[in-house]
Amino acid sequence: MLAERLVDEAEEVQRPEGGAAGMLDEAGEVLLGQKPSGPVSLLGRACHGLFRTCGKCRLILGALVLLALAVGGYRVRESAWWQQRMPFPASHTPPAELVRGVSLGGWLVLESFITPGLFDRANELSRSNGLGCPLIVDQWSIHECLGANASLALLAPHWDGWVTHADLLKLRATGLNTLRIPVPYWLVDIQEGEPWVGQAQMAEALGKGLVVYRAGLIARIELG
Repeated sequence: MLAERLVDEAEEVQRPEGGAAGMLDEAGEVLLGQKPSGPVSLLGRACHGLFRTCGKCRLILGALVLLALAVGGYRVRESAWWQQRMPFPASHTPPAELVRGVSLGGWLVLESFITPGLFDRANELSRSNGLGCPLIVDQWSIHECLGANASLALLAPHWDGWVTHADLLKLRATGLNTLRIPVPYWLVDIQEGEPWVGQAQMAEALGKGLVVYRAGLIARIELG
């Protein structure tokens, strides 16, 4: 076929006359200063002829090369040199030290899908007081619509009672060892014009929640 003829011609152009055996002879000439002869030349030509005519021999050679690479890689991984340079322990973290946690969402950072009843009460306060606010869907709109006093009266009991020591003990009993506690940025930084109130009450509630270590839990604070 035309494609096969083109490939054969390209190979003949790229490799020296005589194929692999010729390449061996030229390499020997460079190293020895003369063309190899006798056993060296015969061995090269014999190997070339063997692998050119024996397809199974090429497969066997490939398998042996892969096996050598696999064994070599295993020996490297088991060596002291490799162990000292690994970015993580050779064995996985013991089960007792694995992080098994849950997020205390809806506590200090409110989310309507977690505490829908709280937002229902906020909207009811807006309607009953004739404030004419649009639908309250987040913490910003609670403060902005209800104002400082009403929003604080609504949220302070929630912050204080959303998480109790009994809750922490129940979480620990399930096998959890870590709590993620989202904390709003406005607990530490309020910009001019922002409606946030209740930083002192949130800080007090957070301080109570941080005694999670008494229940055998670890707290991870995340500023949101």
